[in-house]
Amino acid sequence: MSHQVVGERAEEILLGVSEAVTNSVEHAYPPDAPGVVTVRADVRDRVVRVSVSDRGHWRAADRPRTATDRFRGRGLRILRALASHLRVDHGTNASPGTTVEADFPLPT
Repeated sequence: MSHQVVGERAEEILLGVSEAVTNSVEHAYPPDAPGVVTVRADVRDRVVRVSVSDRGHWRAADRPRTATDRFRGRGLRILRALASHLRVDHGTNASPGTTVEADFPLPT
């Protein structure tokens, strides 16, 4: 079945996906080690569920904050504002990787 999402809701979903992918690209893997980021989307009962996952390790900030950091760190806050449900799974040492799953209800 095909679904078309247009207008403001489409832009909100794209922004949410972009934030989740950016987090994976910037934080999942060391700078010199490339890695895979997987994006999946499904539509059920008028809800778009997007999943963004990587196989890296969740890393806490490992450096002192700088003046430019005040413009960073808003990805998950943006996702929480746009999605009706947000789940972040940080994985484990035995099974590394972070998965962000967000639900975006479609207008009726």
